[in-house]
Amino acid sequence: MDHRALAECRSLFTIAKNPADRLTRFNGLEAKALLYPPPLEGRTHAGDFGDDVFTVGCLDLMKRFDLLIRAMKHTRTPVRERVELGARGCGGGR
Repeated sequence: MDHRALAECRSLFTIAKNPADRLTRFNGLEAKALLYPPPLEGRTHAGDFGDDVFTVGCLDLMKRFDLLIRAMKHTRTPVRERVELGARGCGGGR
């Protein structure tokens, strides 16, 4: 059903390259990935990383942040772990 409906579209767009690749692989349809500027564009810079690990995303099983959190107990250096649970609508309770 999805293939039939999507095949009727004049143009297909996705939010990233992976969904576009999946449309090609599973449905034989070509889509253009619309890459948007990241929310922190222009506000980040290269420099010394220090002892911190910084990552941004929703706490969702598909994002696999649990692997990063569980890996902290295996570090040999004094890595500080800090998890911010302030994002709205991220499904952090899953």
